[in-house]
Amino acid sequence: EDDRKTVAIILAVIKWSGYFEDILSPNSKPVTVVLENTCEGAFTYTITGTQVEFMGKGNLADKKFEKYVQAVDLDSSNFVVESTTIALTLNQDICQYSLQVYPTEEMYEYNNDIFPLAITMTIAAVFILTAAV
Repeated sequence: EDDRKTVAIILAVIKWSGYFEDILSPNSKPVTVVLENTCEGAFTYTITGTQVEFMGKGNLADKKFEKYVQAVDLDSSNFVVESTTIALTLNQDICQYSLQVYPTEEMYEYNNDIFPLAITMTIAAVFILTAAV
């Protein structure tokens, strides 16, 4: 019979926003990041350039961008740590973590305006006119 007793529990509080700082270029359009775990639920951050803002508890991403979400489970097979980094492994035996990245309205509008199409059509017209002459 095993007579060992639990006498202590170690808990670590991770400031996740620190992991998201300075990962985008300063002129990047904002994205919404949702960090979720199976124990405490979801937490939402907005990353604008190099700055991170905590939005609140829960998945607060705009639902109209659900089809554009990029998601990854932060398990050991997908979570890569540089070989030069000394760190503790993220134990996910009890709480599994996942990360979802959503575009914001500003990013969507920037990437889906008519300007790239107009440039493409202008260049195509120049080639057609040049070939016809």
